[in-house]
Amino acid sequence: MEPLKQRGGEYVYTRFVLPPKINSPGMASYLNRTSHFNLLEYGVPTLEIQLVSIFCITQVLHLILRKIGLPPLVSQILAGVIFNPSLFGGGSIFTPASIRLLGLLSILAFQFFMFQSGVKIKLGMVRDTGMKVIFIGFLSVVLPLLLGTPVFMIGSGKHSIVHNMFDATIYSMTSFPVIVQLLSDLQLQSTSLGRLVLSTALVGDLLSITIFSVLTLTLSIVTDPARLAAFKREPFFDEPAIFAYSCFLVFVAVFVRPMLKLLKAKLKDGKHVEDVYAYFVIALFLACSFLANYIGEVVVFVAFIIGLAVPSGPPLGSAMVEKFEAISHYMLPVFVTTCAMRVNLHVPFNGSYSFLLIPCAALLMAATKFMICFSCHSYFWKLPINDSYAFGLIMCTKGVVEMAIYTFHNDDDIVEDDAFISTMIVILILHCAIPIFVKILYSPEKRYAGYRKNNLADLDPDSDLQIISCVHVPKDVTTVLRLLDGACGGTGLFSVTVLHLIKLVAQSTPQLIFHRKERVVLCDYPYSENVIRMFNEFEQQNSGGLLVDVVTAVAPTTLMYDDICSIAMDKQASLVILPFHQRESELDGAVESEDYTVRDLNCRILDKAPCSTAILVDRYHNTKNSSAFQEDSLVAYKIAVIFLGGRDDREALTLAVRMAQHAKVSLTVMHLVAVNHQEDAQDAYTHRDEGDTNHLFEKDLGSVKKPGNNKEDSLQDKKILEMVHEKDYILYNKEVATDATMTASIVRSMAKEYELIIVGRRHDSVASLTAGLEEWCEFPELGILGDLIWSKDSHGTCSILVVQQ
Repeated sequence: MEPLKQRGGEYVYTRFVLPPKINSPGMASYLNRTSHFNLLEYGVPTLEIQLVSIFCITQVLHLILRKIGLPPLVSQILAGVIFNPSLFGGGSIFTPASIRLLGLLSILAFQFFMFQSGVKIKLGMVRDTGMKVIFIGFLSVVLPLLLGTPVFMIGSGKHSIVHNMFDATIYSMTSFPVIVQLLSDLQLQSTSLGRLVLSTALVGDLLSITIFSVLTLTLSIVTDPARLAAFKREPFFDEPAIFAYSCFLVFVAVFVRPMLKLLKAKLKDGKHVEDVYAYFVIALFLACSFLANYIGEVVVFVAFIIGLAVPSGPPLGSAMVEKFEAISHYMLPVFVTTCAMRVNLHVPFNGSYSFLLIPCAALLMAATKFMICFSCHSYFWKLPINDSYAFGLIMCTKGVVEMAIYTFHNDDDIVEDDAFISTMIVILILHCAIPIFVKILYSPEKRYAGYRKNNLADLDPDSDLQIISCVHVPKDVTTVLRLLDGACGGTGLFSVTVLHLIKLVAQSTPQLIFHRKERVVLCDYPYSENVIRMFNEFEQQNSGGLLVDVVTAVAPTTLMYDDICSIAMDKQASLVILPFHQRESELDGAVESEDYTVRDLNCRILDKAPCSTAILVDRYHNTKNSSAFQEDSLVAYKIAVIFLGGRDDREALTLAVRMAQHAKVSLTVMHLVAVNHQEDAQDAYTHRDEGDTNHLFEKDLGSVKKPGNNKEDSLQDKKILEMVHEKDYILYNKEVATDATMTASIVRSMAKEYELIIVGRRHDSVASLTAGLEEWCEFPELGILGDLIWSKDSHGTCSILVVQQ
C-alpha cells in the first residue's frame, strides 16, 4: 500500500502487485483454466488501450470543435473530463494506479516539449528586439503581478506574501511556447504582428521564469519550518537548494552554452550530427531535470533553460528537435488529458475563496496585461487599432504551460483542489475566446485592401523598375542571374530585391534578415552567404544599371507568401519573379525534383500579390546559346513573346520590350489573331514589305473580331502593338489561327527556336484561340500557353516566363 495524495486529512491508497504484471500471456493460455482472465490487470495492454482511447476521443472532439475555431487544447481538456474518475468513474480503464503510469509518461513527454521549445528559441532575438519591446515585455509581467498579489491576499487564509505572489505570477506570466502555438494555429507567425508578439513574449517569458524560480525556491523554504529556521541562521548560499540552483545556472551559462556553440561551429559546414553529441545533450537534459526534482524547482523551467543553451537552427538545434518532435507532438495531448483527469470534481466548493476569487483575480490581471499591451502598441507603433486589440489579446493567452505548473503544485499540495479547478476553467475560457476574437480583429490580408497594385504596363518605359526575385535552391540563383543579365541592358535602372526563402526548421521565430553591403556577410545559413556573394558580384559586373539587395526570409512554407507580399509592398515593386516547382535534370531534361510546397506558394502569390507576378521555368541547360552574355560572345539571346491580347499579354510584352534594349537580345513578337474567315484576316492587316512576310503590322486591330474582348482592351492592345512597330530592333510576326489546334501547332513550333518565351497567363478575351486546351492543362499556374510549351509533347528546349498582371 502506498498513499497517492493527502486530501483533507485522508489518504487515497492504491495497491500494487509485486512483481508487477506487464505483458499479458494471451487469452489462449486461459482457455483451459477456470480463473477469470482480465486483460486490464496487465500494464502494457492497459497503457495501449488508454492511449488509443485518448487519441480517438481528442481527435473526434477536435473534428467537431475546430469548425467553430476552437484549438486542439480544448478537445484535450474535454477528453480528460470525460475520462475523469471523479465524474464518470473512469471505467475500468482509467484507475488511479493506471493513471499514475500514464501520467509519468506524459510528464516526461512534457519535459521534452519544454526542452524542444527552448531549443527553438534564438536568444539573439532579445538583443535585437529594441527597448520598446523590452519595455512592454517587462511591464506586461510586473504590473499585473504587483496588482494581483494584493487581490490574492484579500480574504485568503494564507498569510505568506510569497504564497500569494506565487499564485499571482501564474496569471501574470507570459508563456512563450503557448503563444508560439497560438500564432501557429492562427498562421500569424510570419506577419508583422506575429513577429512583434514573439519578441515581446520572449522577453516576458524570460522574466517570468526568473520570478518563478525565485518564488519556487523561496516557497519551498518558507513552507518548511526546519529549513526556514536553518536559513535564518546560515548564510544565503548555505541553503542547499539555492546553492544547487545557482551552480546549475552558472554551469549552463559558463560551460554548456559555449561548448555547444563551439560544437555548432564545428558542424557548420554541413557535417552530420553524430549520435554521441545528441546522447550527450539528452543525458545533460535528464540529469538537470533530476536536479530540479532534488532541489524542489519547477522541472519545466529547468528543461526550458537547458533547451535555451542549445544553439537554435541547423545543424545541432534541428537535430535535437527532430529527435524529440514525435515524442512531444503525440504525447503532449496525453499530458493535457491527464491534467484534466486530476481535477477532483467532488470537492465541496461552498463559496470558497479559491473558487470564487481566483477567476476575479485572473480577470483583473488579464485586463491589466491587455491594457498595457494595447496602450503601448498603439502609442509606439501607431498601427490600426484592431492590431493593438489583437496584440493585447494574444499576450493574455494561457495554455499548457500554466496548466502544467498548477498541476505539479496541486500534486505537491501547494495548490488546493478548488483553486486547481478554478484555474483549469480560466485557462479553458481564455484558450477558447482569444483565438476567435483575434481572427475577427486581425487579418494579414487586410493590409492589401485599398493598395494600388503596381504593374509594368503603367510605368514609363525609361523609368526605374523594382523587381522582387525569389530563390529556394542553388539552381534558382543561376536561373535568375541569366534572366536579369538579359533584362538590365536598357536605359532604366533595375532595382532587384533577391528574397532567399528558407524553410523554418527547429526554430519558433521566423526571421527577416536584410543584408547590408557595407557589412561582412555573417549568416547562420551557409547557402545564404553564397547567395549574397553571387548577387553582389553580379551587381558589380553591371554597375550603373543594376542595384541588388539580398534578404533572407526564414519562415514556415505555408506563410512565406506573407513575407513576399510585405516586401513587395514596402519596395513598391512592379514584378515578383517566382521559380517553378519542377526542375529538370541537366543530363537528359527529365524532371529531377518536384516541390509541391513551392507550387502552393506560387499559387498563393498569384492570388494575393500586390503587383504583377511571373513564374520562371528554367531550361537554360538545354539551350544552345546559354553563354550569350559572356563578354566575348556575339551570339544573340533569342527571346519570343506570344501575344494573343489582354492585360497579361500586355504585361509580358512590356517586360520583353525592356529586355530588348539589351544589345545582345533578339526579340520576336508573335501576334496570334482569331478571325472567322480568311477574308477578314486579309482586311485586318497589310504587309509592310511585299517581299518580307516577317514584318507585319496591324492596320486596324479594332476591326479584328475577338470574342469577349471589350473596347478598352482592344485600344490598349493596339496602343502597345503600335509601340512595338516603332522599335526597329523588334521582329514582329502575325499569324492567323482559326482554332485552338492551330494555336497549339504554332506555339509548339516556336518551343525549339528560342531560348526564352514570354507569355501571359490568362487569355479570356480570345477564348476561341485556346478553346479546349484548358482541359489538357496540367499546371494552371502556367496558363494555357505556358503549360503547352512545358509539356513533354512539345519537345521544347526553351525556358518560359509566365506573366500575370
